[in-house]
Amino acid sequence: MIPLSIRAVGMVSSVGNSALECSASVRAGVARIATTAVLSRRGSPLRLGLVPPEALHELPVVDAALRTTRHRRILRLAHAAIVEASDAWGVTPLPLSLVTSDLDQQTGPLLDDLAVLVGDRVDRATSRHFPSGSAGVFLALLDARHRIARGEIAAALVVGADSLLDLRRLDALQQAGRLLVDGVMNGFIPGEGAAALVVTAAGPGALATVAGLGAGSDGFRLDGEGPLTGDGLTTAVQTALADATAPVREVWADLNGESWSGREWGLAARRSHRWMAPEAAVVHPAEYFGDPGAASGAMLLTLAAVGLYRGISRGPSLVWGLAETGSGGAARLEPA
Repeated sequence: MIPLSIRAVGMVSSVGNSALECSASVRAGVARIATTAVLSRRGSPLRLGLVPPEALHELPVVDAALRTTRHRRILRLAHAAIVEASDAWGVTPLPLSLVTSDLDQQTGPLLDDLAVLVGDRVDRATSRHFPSGSAGVFLALLDARHRIARGEIAAALVVGADSLLDLRRLDALQQAGRLLVDGVMNGFIPGEGAAALVVTAAGPGALATVAGLGAGSDGFRLDGEGPLTGDGLTTAVQTALADATAPVREVWADLNGESWSGREWGLAARRSHRWMAPEAAVVHPAEYFGDPGAASGAMLLTLAAVGLYRGISRGPSLVWGLAETGSGGAARLEPA
Protein backbone atom coordinates (compact mmCIF):
# COMPACT_ATOMS: atom_id res chain seq x y z
CA MET A 1 0.00 0.00 0.00
CA ILE A 2 0.98 3.63 -0.45
CA PRO A 3 2.95 5.65 2.13
CA LEU A 4 1.32 8.73 3.61
CA SER A 5 2.58 12.25 4.15
CA ILE A 6 1.85 14.09 7.39
CA ARG A 7 1.14 17.60 6.12
CA ALA A 8 0.10 19.47 9.25
CA VAL A 9 -0.36 18.77 12.94
CA GLY A 10 -2.04 20.24 15.99
CA MET A 11 -1.77 19.26 19.63
CA VAL A 12 -2.74 20.34 23.11
CA SER A 13 -1.62 18.84 26.42
CA SER A 14 -0.72 19.93 29.93
CA VAL A 15 2.78 20.89 28.70
CA GLY A 16 1.84 22.93 25.64
CA ASN A 17 -0.89 24.77 23.75
CA SER A 18 0.41 23.75 20.30
CA ALA A 19 2.30 20.93 18.65
CA LEU A 20 5.58 22.86 18.72
CA GLU A 21 5.18 23.81 22.39
CA CYS A 22 4.37 20.22 23.35
CA SER A 23 7.36 18.92 21.40
CA ALA A 24 9.74 21.44 22.96
CA SER A 25 8.50 20.65 26.47
CA VAL A 26 8.82 16.90 26.04
CA ARG A 27 12.29 17.20 24.50
CA ALA A 28 13.36 19.41 27.41
CA GLY A 29 11.87 17.05 29.99
CA VAL A 30 9.34 19.61 31.24
CA ALA A 31 6.49 18.03 33.19
CA ARG A 32 3.20 19.59 34.22
CA ILE A 33 1.45 17.22 36.58
CA ALA A 34 -0.25 18.85 39.54
CA THR A 35 -2.05 17.90 42.72
CA THR A 36 -5.77 18.60 42.26
CA ALA A 37 -8.91 18.95 44.33
CA VAL A 38 -10.09 15.52 43.14
CA LEU A 39 -9.82 13.10 46.05
CA SER A 40 -9.13 9.39 46.17
CA ARG A 41 -11.34 6.96 48.06
CA ARG A 42 -9.10 7.48 51.09
CA GLY A 43 -9.22 11.24 50.78
CA SER A 44 -5.83 11.74 49.15
CA PRO A 45 -5.57 14.39 46.40
CA LEU A 46 -5.07 12.94 42.94
CA ARG A 47 -2.28 14.15 40.67
CA LEU A 48 -3.44 14.85 37.12
CA GLY A 49 -1.94 16.17 33.91
CA LEU A 50 -4.61 18.66 32.88
CA VAL A 51 -4.65 21.10 29.98
CA PRO A 52 -4.60 24.67 31.38
CA PRO A 53 -7.84 26.63 30.91
CA GLU A 54 -6.19 29.27 28.73
CA ALA A 55 -5.37 26.63 26.11
CA LEU A 56 -9.05 25.88 25.47
CA HIS A 57 -11.41 28.33 23.77
CA GLU A 58 -14.70 29.41 25.27
CA LEU A 59 -17.35 27.47 23.37
CA PRO A 60 -20.86 28.60 24.38
CA VAL A 61 -22.46 26.03 22.08
CA VAL A 62 -20.69 23.25 24.00
CA ASP A 63 -21.67 24.63 27.40
CA ALA A 64 -25.31 24.94 26.35
CA ALA A 65 -25.54 21.37 25.03
CA LEU A 66 -27.11 18.61 27.09
CA ARG A 67 -23.92 16.56 27.14
CA THR A 68 -21.84 14.98 29.87
CA THR A 69 -18.92 16.89 31.35
CA ARG A 70 -16.50 14.43 29.75
CA HIS A 71 -18.17 14.80 26.34
CA ARG A 72 -17.82 18.57 26.53
CA ARG A 73 -14.19 18.27 27.63
CA ILE A 74 -13.34 16.05 24.66
CA LEU A 75 -15.01 18.53 22.30
CA ARG A 76 -12.89 21.37 23.67
CA LEU A 77 -9.66 19.39 23.40
CA ALA A 78 -10.40 18.14 19.88
CA HIS A 79 -11.45 21.62 18.77
CA ALA A 80 -8.07 23.09 19.78
CA ALA A 81 -6.08 20.45 17.88
CA ILE A 82 -8.31 20.57 14.79
CA VAL A 83 -8.12 24.35 14.49
CA GLU A 84 -4.31 24.32 14.67
CA ALA A 85 -3.87 21.52 12.12
CA SER A 86 -6.54 22.59 9.64
CA ASP A 87 -5.44 26.23 9.70
CA ALA A 88 -1.85 25.16 9.03
CA TRP A 89 -2.98 23.01 6.09
CA GLY A 90 -5.39 25.55 4.68
CA VAL A 91 -7.40 23.20 2.46
CA THR A 92 -10.88 22.46 3.77
CA PRO A 93 -13.23 20.75 4.36
CA LEU A 94 -11.50 17.51 5.33
CA PRO A 95 -12.90 14.07 6.19
CA LEU A 96 -12.51 13.64 9.95
CA SER A 97 -11.34 10.37 11.48
CA LEU A 98 -12.02 10.76 15.20
CA VAL A 99 -10.35 8.41 17.69
CA THR A 100 -11.75 8.23 21.22
CA SER A 101 -12.13 5.79 24.10
CA ASP A 102 -14.16 2.62 23.73
CA LEU A 103 -16.51 4.28 26.23
CA ASP A 104 -17.76 6.45 23.34
CA GLN A 105 -19.68 3.88 21.34
CA GLN A 106 -22.36 6.36 20.26
CA THR A 107 -20.80 7.72 17.10
CA GLY A 108 -23.29 10.44 16.18
CA PRO A 109 -23.15 13.00 19.00
CA LEU A 110 -19.38 13.54 19.07
CA LEU A 111 -19.02 13.82 15.29
CA ASP A 112 -22.12 15.99 14.98
CA ASP A 113 -21.03 18.34 17.74
CA LEU A 114 -17.48 18.64 16.41
CA ALA A 115 -18.77 19.39 12.92
CA VAL A 116 -20.83 22.25 14.33
CA LEU A 117 -17.91 23.61 16.36
CA VAL A 118 -15.28 23.61 13.61
CA GLY A 119 -17.61 24.59 10.78
CA ASP A 120 -16.32 24.05 7.25
CA ARG A 121 -13.00 22.64 8.46
CA VAL A 122 -14.47 19.10 8.32
CA ASP A 123 -16.80 17.23 6.00
CA ARG A 124 -19.30 15.50 8.26
CA ALA A 125 -20.65 13.25 5.50
CA THR A 126 -17.29 11.54 4.94
CA SER A 127 -16.18 11.53 8.60
CA ARG A 128 -15.74 8.38 10.69
CA HIS A 129 -15.44 7.50 14.37
CA PHE A 130 -13.00 5.00 15.87
CA PRO A 131 -13.87 4.36 19.56
CA SER A 132 -10.87 2.05 19.91
CA GLY A 133 -8.57 3.57 22.54
CA SER A 134 -4.97 4.61 21.97
CA ALA A 135 -4.45 1.94 19.30
CA GLY A 136 -7.35 3.40 17.34
CA VAL A 137 -5.26 6.06 15.61
CA PHE A 138 -3.40 3.35 13.70
CA LEU A 139 -6.72 1.83 12.59
CA ALA A 140 -7.79 5.31 11.49
CA LEU A 141 -4.57 5.76 9.50
CA LEU A 142 -4.98 2.35 7.86
CA ASP A 143 -8.52 3.32 6.91
CA ALA A 144 -7.39 6.71 5.58
CA ARG A 145 -4.60 5.08 3.56
CA HIS A 146 -7.10 2.68 1.99
CA ARG A 147 -9.52 5.46 1.09
CA ILE A 148 -6.77 7.68 -0.32
CA ALA A 149 -5.33 4.80 -2.38
CA ARG A 150 -8.77 4.10 -3.86
CA GLY A 151 -9.25 7.75 -4.74
CA GLU A 152 -12.23 8.18 -2.41
CA ILE A 153 -10.60 11.08 -0.58
CA ALA A 154 -7.52 13.23 -1.18
CA ALA A 155 -6.69 13.89 2.47
CA ALA A 156 -7.88 13.01 5.95
CA LEU A 157 -7.85 14.77 9.30
CA VAL A 158 -7.00 12.12 11.89
CA VAL A 159 -7.75 13.24 15.45
CA GLY A 160 -7.33 11.55 18.83
CA ALA A 161 -8.95 13.15 21.87
CA ASP A 162 -9.66 11.98 25.40
CA SER A 163 -9.79 13.13 29.00
CA LEU A 164 -9.50 11.12 32.19
CA LEU A 165 -10.93 14.06 34.14
CA ASP A 166 -14.10 12.09 34.76
CA LEU A 167 -15.07 11.17 38.32
CA ARG A 168 -16.73 7.86 37.47
CA ARG A 169 -13.86 6.79 35.27
CA LEU A 170 -11.29 7.81 37.88
CA ASP A 171 -13.19 5.92 40.56
CA ALA A 172 -13.31 2.78 38.42
CA LEU A 173 -9.59 3.02 37.71
CA GLN A 174 -8.85 3.52 41.38
CA GLN A 175 -11.06 0.59 42.35
CA ALA A 176 -9.04 -1.55 39.94
CA GLY A 177 -5.83 -0.38 41.65
CA ARG A 178 -4.49 1.33 38.54
CA LEU A 179 -3.86 4.90 39.76
CA LEU A 180 -0.68 6.10 41.46
CA VAL A 181 -2.29 7.03 44.77
CA ASP A 182 -2.70 5.64 48.28
CA GLY A 183 0.37 3.42 48.14
CA VAL A 184 -0.24 1.92 44.69
CA MET A 185 3.08 1.56 42.85
CA ASN A 186 2.00 -0.30 39.69
CA GLY A 187 -0.19 2.47 38.33
CA PHE A 188 -0.31 5.68 36.31
CA ILE A 189 -1.12 9.38 36.52
CA PRO A 190 -4.25 10.34 34.55
CA GLY A 191 -4.04 13.04 31.91
CA GLU A 192 -5.83 14.38 28.87
CA GLY A 193 -5.10 15.89 25.50
CA ALA A 194 -5.74 15.86 21.78
CA ALA A 195 -3.74 15.75 18.58
CA ALA A 196 -4.67 16.16 14.93
CA LEU A 197 -2.77 15.11 11.81
CA VAL A 198 -3.57 15.99 8.19
CA VAL A 199 -2.45 13.10 5.96
CA THR A 200 -2.32 12.73 2.17
CA ALA A 201 -0.64 10.45 -0.33
CA ALA A 202 3.13 10.79 -0.02
CA GLY A 203 4.69 13.80 -1.70
CA PRO A 204 7.21 16.61 -1.20
CA GLY A 205 6.85 19.35 1.38
CA ALA A 206 5.58 17.18 4.23
CA LEU A 207 6.53 17.13 7.91
CA ALA A 208 7.19 13.38 7.86
CA THR A 209 6.28 10.22 5.96
CA VAL A 210 4.24 7.37 7.39
CA ALA A 211 6.21 4.62 5.64
CA GLY A 212 4.67 1.64 7.42
CA LEU A 213 1.55 0.83 9.41
CA GLY A 214 0.48 -2.21 11.37
CA ALA A 215 -2.27 -3.41 13.69
CA GLY A 216 -2.77 -6.60 15.65
CA SER A 217 -4.76 -8.12 18.47
CA ASP A 218 -4.58 -11.14 20.73
CA GLY A 219 -6.61 -12.75 23.47
CA PHE A 220 -5.21 -10.65 26.31
CA ARG A 221 -7.57 -8.29 28.11
CA LEU A 222 -6.47 -6.17 31.02
CA ASP A 223 -9.67 -7.04 32.88
CA GLY A 224 -9.67 -10.69 31.77
CA GLU A 225 -7.86 -13.91 32.56
CA GLY A 226 -6.07 -14.56 29.27
CA PRO A 227 -2.26 -14.71 29.24
CA LEU A 228 -0.19 -11.71 28.22
CA THR A 229 1.64 -12.90 25.09
CA GLY A 230 2.55 -9.65 23.34
CA ASP A 231 1.43 -11.21 20.05
CA GLY A 232 -0.88 -8.35 19.03
CA LEU A 233 1.71 -5.62 19.51
CA THR A 234 4.41 -7.79 17.93
CA THR A 235 2.28 -8.23 14.80
CA ALA A 236 1.64 -4.50 14.63
CA VAL A 237 5.30 -3.55 15.08
CA GLN A 238 6.68 -6.10 12.64
CA THR A 239 4.10 -5.20 9.99
CA ALA A 240 5.02 -1.52 10.30
CA LEU A 241 8.74 -2.34 10.04
CA ALA A 242 8.53 -5.11 7.43
CA ASP A 243 10.05 -3.22 4.48
CA ALA A 244 12.28 -0.84 6.44
CA THR A 245 15.68 -0.20 4.86
CA ALA A 246 17.21 1.62 7.84
CA PRO A 247 17.10 0.76 11.55
CA VAL A 248 14.75 2.53 13.95
CA ARG A 249 16.61 5.15 15.98
CA GLU A 250 13.78 6.50 18.10
CA VAL A 251 10.78 4.77 19.67
CA TRP A 252 7.74 6.73 20.85
CA ALA A 253 6.17 4.39 23.37
CA ASP A 254 2.68 4.21 24.85
CA LEU A 255 4.10 3.47 28.30
CA ASN A 256 2.40 5.01 31.31
CA GLY A 257 4.06 3.30 34.27
CA GLU A 258 1.87 0.20 34.44
CA SER A 259 3.78 -3.06 34.21
CA TRP A 260 1.47 -4.76 31.70
CA SER A 261 2.28 -2.34 28.87
CA GLY A 262 5.97 -2.60 29.70
CA ARG A 263 5.81 -6.37 29.43
CA GLU A 264 3.95 -6.12 26.10
CA TRP A 265 6.63 -3.81 24.71
CA GLY A 266 9.45 -5.94 26.09
CA LEU A 267 8.15 -8.98 24.22
CA ALA A 268 7.55 -7.07 20.99
CA ALA A 269 10.95 -5.34 21.16
CA ARG A 270 12.88 -8.58 21.67
CA ARG A 271 11.08 -10.24 18.78
CA SER A 272 11.71 -7.22 16.53
CA HIS A 273 15.29 -6.38 17.54
CA ARG A 274 16.69 -6.85 14.03
CA TRP A 275 14.94 -3.63 12.96
CA MET A 276 16.21 -1.60 15.93
CA ALA A 277 19.46 0.33 16.15
CA PRO A 278 21.38 -0.65 19.31
CA GLU A 279 21.37 2.98 20.45
CA ALA A 280 17.66 3.56 19.72
CA ALA A 281 16.11 5.94 22.25
CA VAL A 282 12.78 5.07 23.86
CA VAL A 283 10.62 8.09 24.70
CA HIS A 284 7.50 7.79 26.88
CA PRO A 285 5.92 11.26 27.21
CA ALA A 286 3.25 10.13 29.68
CA GLU A 287 5.82 10.90 32.37
CA TYR A 288 5.47 14.59 31.45
CA PHE A 289 1.72 15.01 30.86
CA GLY A 290 0.13 11.88 32.31
CA ASP A 291 -1.75 9.18 30.44
CA PRO A 292 -4.08 10.90 27.94
CA GLY A 293 -6.11 7.77 27.25
CA ALA A 294 -7.28 7.31 23.68
CA ALA A 295 -5.45 10.47 22.59
CA SER A 296 -2.07 8.89 23.30
CA GLY A 297 -1.45 7.36 19.87
CA ALA A 298 -2.18 10.56 17.94
CA MET A 299 -0.12 12.61 20.38
CA LEU A 300 2.87 10.28 20.03
CA LEU A 301 2.63 10.44 16.23
CA THR A 302 2.52 14.23 16.34
CA LEU A 303 5.57 14.45 18.58
CA ALA A 304 7.48 12.03 16.37
CA ALA A 305 6.55 13.95 13.20
CA VAL A 306 7.64 17.28 14.68
CA GLY A 307 10.94 15.76 15.78
CA LEU A 308 11.66 14.48 12.28
CA TYR A 309 10.64 17.75 10.65
CA ARG A 310 12.86 19.81 12.93
CA GLY A 311 15.79 17.43 12.48
CA ILE A 312 15.90 16.54 16.17
CA SER A 313 15.23 12.84 15.61
CA ARG A 314 18.27 11.03 14.27
CA GLY A 315 16.47 8.72 11.87
CA PRO A 316 13.39 6.54 11.38
CA SER A 317 10.98 6.51 14.31
CA LEU A 318 8.67 3.78 15.55
CA VAL A 319 5.43 4.85 17.23
CA TRP A 320 3.24 2.29 18.96
CA GLY A 321 0.08 2.23 21.06
CA LEU A 322 -1.87 -0.31 23.10
CA ALA A 323 -5.53 -0.55 23.99
CA GLU A 324 -6.79 -2.30 27.10
CA THR A 325 -8.98 -4.48 24.88
CA GLY A 326 -6.00 -6.37 23.47
CA SER A 327 -5.35 -4.45 20.27
CA GLY A 328 -2.07 -2.80 19.34
CA GLY A 329 -0.97 -0.51 16.56
CA ALA A 330 2.31 0.82 15.20
CA ALA A 331 3.65 3.21 12.57
CA ARG A 332 7.08 3.76 11.07
CA LEU A 333 7.82 7.42 10.43
CA GLU A 334 10.65 8.59 8.23
CA PRO A 335 11.92 12.03 7.19
CA ALA A 336 9.91 13.48 4.32
